[in-house]
Amino acid sequence: MFTAELVDGVMAKHDRIERRHRLLSARRVVCFVLALCLCQDGTEGADESMGE
Repeated sequence: MFTAELVDGVMAKHDRIERRHRLLSARRVVCFVLALCLCQDGTEGADESMGE
């Protein structure tokens, strides 16, 4: 689906390269957000199951 090279290329094209090193790299955050978007249909009530 989304390769690391594709994510890196899109971030570089839009001048969103990582400027600081954090616990999670920019690439991992993008992949996490994409996963959330792809799985959003089954997340209704997720906050309730987490005890919030």
